[in-house]
Amino acid sequence: MPDYLDIPNPLGDLFRHAKRAIVRKANQEIAGAGQRLLRRATQPVRDARDKVQGFARGVDRGVAQAQAGVCAAPAGLVSETDWAGEAILKRYLAGEGDWHIRDDPKWTAYMQASEVLRRQIYDELAKSVVANTPLLKPGGTAVIQSTFHAEIENGEGMVGYQYLHGTNSTAGDFSVIANLHTVHVAESGNVEFSATLRLTWNDLIDPNPQYTTDNWKNRYAEACTFSRAKAYRISISWAEKRNLVWNSAKGYLRDK
Repeated sequence: MPDYLDIPNPLGDLFRHAKRAIVRKANQEIAGAGQRLLRRATQPVRDARDKVQGFARGVDRGVAQAQAGVCAAPAGLVSETDWAGEAILKRYLAGEGDWHIRDDPKWTAYMQASEVLRRQIYDELAKSVVANTPLLKPGGTAVIQSTFHAEIENGEGMVGYQYLHGTNSTAGDFSVIANLHTVHVAESGNVEFSATLRLTWNDLIDPNPQYTTDNWKNRYAEACTFSRAKAYRISISWAEKRNLVWNSAKGYLRDK
C-alpha cells in the first residue's frame, strides 16, 4: 500500500492494545489458577514431608538427649551436682548449640543466690555512683551501664556456678544496666536508692585446655557422644528491683 494511503487509525491502535492487555491478563490468571491448583494438589505431600522431617528431628533430639544423659551419669556419681550444672553439661553433650535464657524464674533465682556475684555487681555500680553527683541529691536519677568481667565459684563438680565460673569477653562478659533513683539522703551522707536492674551473664561453655582435667573430660565427651558434643554460648539475663544504700564514708553499695 502506498505511504500516502497509510492513514493513522488511533481507534484501531487502541483496540489492539486493549486486546493484548486482556489476553495478557487472562494468561496470567490462567497461570495463577494453575499454580494454585498445583499447590493444593501437592499440599498433602508437603504436609507429610514436614511431619516426617519434624518427627526425624524429634527422634534425633531425643537420641541426643538420651545419649547426653548416659554420658553425664558418671560425673554425677563422682562429683557434686545441682540442676543447673546438669542442664549446662547435657546441652554441651547433646550438641544443642547456643542457649539464651531470659527472665526464666528458676535461672533468675539461681543467679541472684550467688552472694559472690552480688558483691561484684554492687562494687561496679558504686564506682559510677561516685561519678554521678546529681545522684547524691534528693530526687536525683541516672541510668548506669557497665560491662565487666565477673566471676563466681570455681570447682570440678557438675555445678552450674562452677561451669560458668567466669564470664567470657568474646561472648560479651557481664552486662549491667541500672536505673537509679535517689529516695533519701541521710545526715550521715548515706544515700538510699530505688534501683531497677537488667543483668546479663555472657559466657562460653567449652573445655579449657589449660586444665588437664578439662582435656580428658573433653576426650571422654567426644568418644561417648560420637563427636556430638559441641561448645556453645550461653547468656542468662534477668531483671530485678532493689532498694540500695550507698555508704558515703566507705564508698560501697549494699542492699538496704
